[in-house]
Amino acid sequence: MSAAACAQDAVEAAASCLVSHEYGESEDQKTVTCFENVSLERASFESGVCQWQSDAQADAKVKIKTTFLPYCPRTFVAFCDRLVIGTGNVAPVKIFLYDKSEDVLARAEKQCLGGGGKWTVNAEETE
Repeated sequence: MSAAACAQDAVEAAASCLVSHEYGESEDQKTVTCFENVSLERASFESGVCQWQSDAQADAKVKIKTTFLPYCPRTFVAFCDRLVIGTGNVAPVKIFLYDKSEDVLARAEKQCLGGGGKWTVNAEETE
């Protein structure tokens, strides 16, 4: 199988999207988050989760790169699972955070725990 065919198969099997945001040139102005699909139909996941990340920042002069993957890399700094969303249901995605500042992690933890999620940092879980 050719490299292009393998790459296409990976995209077709994508159940995750890795989203990089660059707010400026320094490292502390870059964030990387991965969203892993748990129960959404593929099209809903891609448009409602992955594309929404790009659309939400479109006017903010933020460089955004979205990469579709079979699963999120497990080299995360923090992880939120079982977050309850506005409908009262558990979010159909898992959220992995990479290379985040303490401020970003503190806000993400507050959102995760405030939404009834399970927060994990460096393999230490809190609920």
